[in-house]
Amino acid sequence: MASLLSIFFILIGLTGIYSVTTVSKVPVKVGDSITVPCLYESLYKNHVKYLCEGRVWNYCNYAIKTNQPGSSKKFSISDNTEQRIFTVTINELKDGDTDFWCAVERDRQSDVGKYFELSLTEDVPGLLVLNKEITGFIGDNITINCHHSISGDMQWCKLGSSSCVKEHSGSIDGTRVTINSSIPDVSSVTMSGLRLDSSGWYWCAKGDLQMPVHVTVKEKMKPTTGIETPHIVQDGQQSDSSFLKSLLIPLSLLLILVMVTLLVWCILKRQKQTQEELSVIIMTEQEISGNKSDNRQKSHPENDDDVVYSDVVTKNQQTRNKAKEKDEDAVHFSLLLASSSTADTMAVPPSYADLGKSAKDIFNKGYGFGLVKLDVKTKSSSGVEFKTAGSSNTDTNKVVGSLETKYKRPEYGLTFTEKWNTDNTLGTEITIEDQIAKGLKLTFDTTFSPNTGKKSGKVKTAYKREYVNLGCDVDFDFAGPTIHGAAVVGYEGWLAGYQMTFDTAKSKMSQNNFAIGYKTGDFQLQTNVNDGAEFGGSIYQKVSDKLETAVNLAWTAGSNSTRFGIAAKYQLDSDASLSAKVNNNSLVGVGYTQSLRPGVKLTLSALVDGKNINAGGHKLGLGLELEA
Repeated sequence: MASLLSIFFILIGLTGIYSVTTVSKVPVKVGDSITVPCLYESLYKNHVKYLCEGRVWNYCNYAIKTNQPGSSKKFSISDNTEQRIFTVTINELKDGDTDFWCAVERDRQSDVGKYFELSLTEDVPGLLVLNKEITGFIGDNITINCHHSISGDMQWCKLGSSSCVKEHSGSIDGTRVTINSSIPDVSSVTMSGLRLDSSGWYWCAKGDLQMPVHVTVKEKMKPTTGIETPHIVQDGQQSDSSFLKSLLIPLSLLLILVMVTLLVWCILKRQKQTQEELSVIIMTEQEISGNKSDNRQKSHPENDDDVVYSDVVTKNQQTRNKAKEKDEDAVHFSLLLASSSTADTMAVPPSYADLGKSAKDIFNKGYGFGLVKLDVKTKSSSGVEFKTAGSSNTDTNKVVGSLETKYKRPEYGLTFTEKWNTDNTLGTEITIEDQIAKGLKLTFDTTFSPNTGKKSGKVKTAYKREYVNLGCDVDFDFAGPTIHGAAVVGYEGWLAGYQMTFDTAKSKMSQNNFAIGYKTGDFQLQTNVNDGAEFGGSIYQKVSDKLETAVNLAWTAGSNSTRFGIAAKYQLDSDASLSAKVNNNSLVGVGYTQSLRPGVKLTLSALVDGKNINAGGHKLGLGLELEA
């Protein structure tokens, strides 16, 4: 009986540990400071909070308490009882400052606490947010740039909320969230249509790392006179930003108008040249045909029906006549071939998301750092395709899996897709292509989570033909649908693209991206500007049949951090390839892919921190693909 009571009290103590919530692992550079938020239950509003240092809960040491806030220079603490969050700040971090607990004192009971770890590094952390204090106004949008150099899913979460937004878009407590990861090593999180309850602590999550960010939302100041006064912020930064934003939309529309005008002019000019060349070819054909008929009439005159004529042609003359006719036919064929090559239309330009895809593939494909992956693809006799994928993260030991089935009816242009993953999310996708109009693709995408009851829907449209590739997606949400639009035009290797996101609930543009590129058979160049703040570019070159190289560069306005990377892929033989890449943080990645047999492919990869080779933390990856 005594042992049962002991187990009971131990379980009570362990349950108390989860009465406090905080981040789990925060990357910080040695010598810097970090502020960590800790959320507690409402019944602990009037209790003393404290920071405890040490890895084991029962043996950790007091660092600072709320009833003794000025007792330490290294640590500081503050408590916001309205939001039920107390924050702890640790200054001048040094080696060994890694293990801490957010804790709350309880009378006549064991204290409760939650553990968090600081991942210290001598160089730039694997996850970084330059501005961790963001201020916005009701109805406006804010953007947080999360810089990262590690692999894993990107998430945006709020402390105290049960939901997170992963990779693309979603909402948290009624606030629209969009994640844009088009620039390598940067994920831009945009919160649209801010509300007062949007204030609070959030964090960027990449892999097993989390970086806390505090967002404050204020009401806009209403002018007391009839003249509207602009909101003034120190150093005039906000007024300049508002002025630029007010010009951004009309300038974007003007640029699109100029691009469309140039495209139409080029197409008309090309058609006029083609018609002139075709008219010359037709006249040449007529002259050749006329010469042939004249020669035949001279050889076989039909002046008298009663007389029968016969031609006596020697063998050498006959050979010469055939050679002459063959030369005339060859001229005719070459002219038609020139006509077809001249009238040949340009290939369809890629979608906006695929601009610079060749360079992205060199950097991303053939690697799987910190993961053990298995992909299986099969196809039944009835035409149903099955795709099963599973991976295990060696850092977090988290295992995720997914199952996808696809059935196509080509005669109707229909594709049915069903998806399921280990987050217990069900997805259904129906695609209709080239039926309503040539080059038009319609997709209806829905997801449903049985655990939470959350539902979402999206309608995707894509239209592509010579010189142009258009796309428009409508993401339905209770807060109001969001429209994602993109357009790419191309002419003689030059590409220009525009991407936007419009929040209909607030009638505001939350994303404004431009891209320009040039593409030939073995060389590609692409540059882009996202929201006027993120600048990036990439270069791809196929040096030979076996060697491909790529370079990328990215820079964020308002910061001194520039990201740079070089990658290459070498085809050893028809069954094996070697990939390698390195960035400005001295992170070196190597990948080896081998086809063991038809339908079986093995991938081995490794990531080495060149600046901290002896410190550990390097990652290995293993991938196996099976297809039958």
